[in-house]
Amino acid sequence: MSVLNQQRPPTRVVLAMWLAGSTTALVAGRSADRSAQASVAQPPAPVCSGAVDPCPQRLALLPTDPGVAGVRNSFPATGATPGGSVAYYLGRPAGTSQVELLGCPAVTLDIGLARGLGRANADSDGNATLTRTIPDIFSGLTLATQVIDVTTCAPGNEQSASY
Repeated sequence: MSVLNQQRPPTRVVLAMWLAGSTTALVAGRSADRSAQASVAQPPAPVCSGAVDPCPQRLALLPTDPGVAGVRNSFPATGATPGGSVAYYLGRPAGTSQVELLGCPAVTLDIGLARGLGRANADSDGNATLTRTIPDIFSGLTLATQVIDVTTCAPGNEQSASY
C-alpha cells in the first residue's frame, strides 16, 4: 500500500479552559469530520507516583513556639500551596466555626469562636509561618489555632496551646 492511499486517522482538536480554583472546564473541539463539539468537564484527578512527582501534602499546622503569653509566638504550617497564602484563626479548643474567605465557600473550622489571627505567604516548599504576640491576658488559658490554605480553601488541622 502506498503512502498516498493510506487514510489518516481521524484527528480531534480540543481546547480546554480551566478557571483558577474552578472544578470544571469548558471543553470545545472539532473532530475530523469538522463537526463542532462542546461540553463541561471535570479536571483530571492528580496522579501521584510518590517517586518522581510527590503527592500533594495536606496543610498541617505545627505546634506553636514557644506557646507563651506576652511574647512573640511562631505559628508554623507546612503543606500549603507553594507561593500561596495561609489564613490563621484563633479560638477555643472546643466547638466549630464557619468562616468566610474571599473566593471560598464558607469553611468549617474545628475551633470555637474563631477569629482571624493573620495571614502568611507560603514559600516555594509550601511552608508558612505567622508570628504574633499573644497578649498577657491570655496567660493560663488554652487556645486553639487552625489554618486554611487560601488557594484551595482547604482547612488544616487544629493545634491547642496553654498560654
